[in-house]
Amino acid sequence: MTSLQGLKVVDLSRVLGGPLCAQILGDHGADVIKIEGPSGDETRTWGPPFKDDMASYFAGINRNKQTICVDLVHCTIETTPHLWLNATHGKNESDRRRARQIADRHA
Repeated sequence: MTSLQGLKVVDLSRVLGGPLCAQILGDHGADVIKIEGPSGDETRTWGPPFKDDMASYFAGINRNKQTICVDLVHCTIETTPHLWLNATHGKNESDRRRARQIADRHA
């Protein structure tokens, strides 16, 4: 048994800080679900090096995670009590607004 087994986390983060924190949660047994928007995570293309058309950086920073693509403008997440979000100002405004609504419901 791992220290965070049974903990569910939604990871809406990008680039480094948030993905690294969520990765550590996954390393300790949390069930981490990485949500990507319709255009995918920008770090998928950061390279070289690549393996099977995926940047090694993306594969490394997102280990121990399940990844799904969701248009958050049309999504509600009712059963996940832990939400991890890291976004740039203005770039993902609709994602941040939706995440805030979800977080407020669980507060």
